[in-house]
Amino acid sequence: MNDLLDFVIEHHGGIDRWYEASTVSATVHVHGGFWTFKGQPDRLGAQSVTADIHRQRITMTPFGDGFSLEFDAGLDRARITGSRGQVQNELTAPRPSMAGYTGDTQWSATQTGYFISYATWMYLLEPFLFTLPGVRTREIELWSEVGETWRRLEVRFPAVIARTAP
Repeated sequence: MNDLLDFVIEHHGGIDRWYEASTVSATVHVHGGFWTFKGQPDRLGAQSVTADIHRQRITMTPFGDGFSLEFDAGLDRARITGSRGQVQNELTAPRPSMAGYTGDTQWSATQTGYFISYATWMYLLEPFLFTLPGVRTREIELWSEVGETWRRLEVRFPAVIARTAP
């Protein structure tokens, strides 16, 4: 790690907190016109989320009326299940399924699930996920704005962590 990352992690409760826990749960609110634009206006809202801390795996409920979403990067799969756990829709290799898409391409329900899952997992686990194997960090030049100066951390993720950009 580096000085800035050590500082941030210490101010988030310390690295021991990360190692001792296995999951984090939260209620997230996902709203906005973006989802209508992507063809999924009724999928998201207030959701109960449970994220695995040490593997890129997350569940979200509800994901549409009466459905849940499971994403597991290790299995390279996004899955929508019904109230009794029956698979309603499944997408393996979700990232490649979006190859060639442009900004105005609409997404399927499982593609939407893939996007919101990996993004939520990353949001919930920052800054601790920056300590995972293969994640590289370095402090970069200061940023000054409106009379304040900020330290900045550049983070590079390995290919094994699901995300949009390579």
